[in-house]
Amino acid sequence: VKIAIDAPINVRGFGFVSANDMPQRDPDSVKVTVDGVVVGTFKLVYNARWQTLNFLDNINVTGKDFQFDFSNSKTKEIQLGEIIFYHLKGSL
Repeated sequence: VKIAIDAPINVRGFGFVSANDMPQRDPDSVKVTVDGVVVGTFKLVYNARWQTLNFLDNINVTGKDFQFDFSNSKTKEIQLGEIIFYHLKGSL
């Protein structure tokens, strides 16, 4: 998933929400890249539909080109409800 915005924003964390479909389609992990620099790879373990997994530790990145590379070891199909960008008030 690629998200490009017009002006750079400061991001302090990301959230990933499972969708309401089949659990085997939930991604296992996501590699996050901002402006060509890998920010991190995060393990995703969902236990419920519409569950939000937040990753807020040690993330402080500013950019405008965000790429999310999801993987799923259970099937070739992937579903996701939402991607959340967390930022400080006034940083957008």
